[in-house]
Amino acid sequence: MCASPCCSLGLLVGKVTEPRAQELVSQLCDKVITPVSDKEEQRVVATIALKNVIHVVQGTPIAATLAPLITNKMLQGMTKVRGG
Repeated sequence: MCASPCCSLGLLVGKVTEPRAQELVSQLCDKVITPVSDKEEQRVVATIALKNVIHVVQGTPIAATLAPLITNKMLQGMTKVRGG
């Protein structure tokens, strides 16, 4: 069992209400896609946390809600990086 806060967040998302899980995932995605040079450490932590959330929720009913949210946010981030 993983004892890091990132793993704990993944488990938490599986136990909270769906709107709260969406809010948490949305915030993580925002931290991942927003390049701020002085907050690179937070970005790395958010990336690890998001990876763990995806791992924990895969195959669960909430995955159907979170997958499009994550996909859309990441695509928005790619568009920002490309300047489109």
